[in-house]
Amino acid sequence: MNLLMSKLLIGMISILTFVACAPKVLYDDPKKVETLTISFSSTDLQIISQAMVDSILKSVIANDENKPIIVIEELKNKTSEYIDTSVITDSIRAKLSQSGLIQFGVNIDELEGQISEIDRQQDEYYDENLSVEKGKLAGADYRLSGSLISIDKFKKKLLKTKKDKFYKLSLQLWNIKTGVLVWADEKDIRKTEG
Repeated sequence: MNLLMSKLLIGMISILTFVACAPKVLYDDPKKVETLTISFSSTDLQIISQAMVDSILKSVIANDENKPIIVIEELKNKTSEYIDTSVITDSIRAKLSQSGLIQFGVNIDELEGQISEIDRQQDEYYDENLSVEKGKLAGADYRLSGSLISIDKFKKKLLKTKKDKFYKLSLQLWNIKTGVLVWADEKDIRKTEG
């Protein structure tokens, strides 16, 4: 019996030690500046997307009474790291949409799903008066494209390494009908470590 009690006691102590040493998870302000590394961060995302939204809303197209329709292409990631650039375009789209001044058309990545839904509604199970007709998608007035680049530098000095990372987001807005560039802007971010 003593052996069994000893094993149970050791087991309980082990469990309590593990639980006590487990890291605590806390919620934090998502707007708080993140400085854990010099890699692309949530702070960088917020800075560059807000800068581009502010610039677009000051441009000629935001003053168009007809609420222009924009399609957004996937940004080219020309950085040295994996960055899901759709997070940048999704943030820009959400903020511009909230302005109420701009509308968004179906981009190439979403087109297959849109066509599939329209085709599905043509089925005999749907009320034809409430179904979407084929050929009614709105064409976009403008196409937003761009790229994110990074330049990485480092310098070793004795036992220390100084790192420098530079990011540039470049966006262009093209008139689809005329092929004319109607707006372009860039946002730079530099981060150092060491």
